[in-house]
Amino acid sequence: MAILSLREKGRVVERKSTGVIGLDELVNGGFPNHCGIVLTGPSGCGKSLFCKQFIWEGLKNGEFGLYVALDHPPNEIRESMAAFGWDVTPYEDKGMFIIIDCFNGTLGIRTDERYYVKNPLDVNEQIYVLERCVNHVSNTLGHDIKVRVAYDSAPLPNMRDLPTLFRIGRRILAYAKTYNAIGLCPMHKGGQNRLLENALMQMVDGVIEFDKRLENGKLNYYLWISKMMMTPHSREVHPYVIMDDGIHVMRPETRRQ
Repeated sequence: MAILSLREKGRVVERKSTGVIGLDELVNGGFPNHCGIVLTGPSGCGKSLFCKQFIWEGLKNGEFGLYVALDHPPNEIRESMAAFGWDVTPYEDKGMFIIIDCFNGTLGIRTDERYYVKNPLDVNEQIYVLERCVNHVSNTLGHDIKVRVAYDSAPLPNMRDLPTLFRIGRRILAYAKTYNAIGLCPMHKGGQNRLLENALMQMVDGVIEFDKRLENGKLNYYLWISKMMMTPHSREVHPYVIMDDGIHVMRPETRRQ
């Protein structure tokens, strides 16, 4: 779906479709441009899948996609996307999709990825590689190229104090503000110091919360939007399902069936 331009209180807010079926209508047509959004919830509820679906929507519409892989190796990300019918190979060949490998370095494995972080626990190295990638994209594709970023996931256990969190968090948000970009960052709820979780959620422009519940012998999934800048968004809890083509947020008429 193409970028939407919606007029709110006399100004135009540029938006991008989320690519998640049923979600755009809950956020006034899509995510606002130049923002960073945290996806928080327990492990196994589809936060990383959400990121991949969001990136794929951009690739289909001529936008550049950047995936910073901290939780899984790059090849696993490619394979998991392909399982949903999202083959990123042609986009990588054209330079429209890049994965920064921040995973294999923790295992002491040197890969052939163009952008590789030897020591993912080193914030300075992470920032250096990220900046090198951003500069390459800007010089090659132009400063105004539309960009979607997934930083998967927030490595808060590695951040020993608030200054470190603010340093890397502000740097990533600065990219979103400077460039024509939207960034998503999954965060495992309860997996970090609560103070750091709250600090990150306060820092970003949007927060979507996820949950999974065992009800009547069935595992059900829910999401709600805690905040979204410049957006009159839904404040209800919405069930969602994971289908062969990604996440579907259920509409009211679907829930009654």
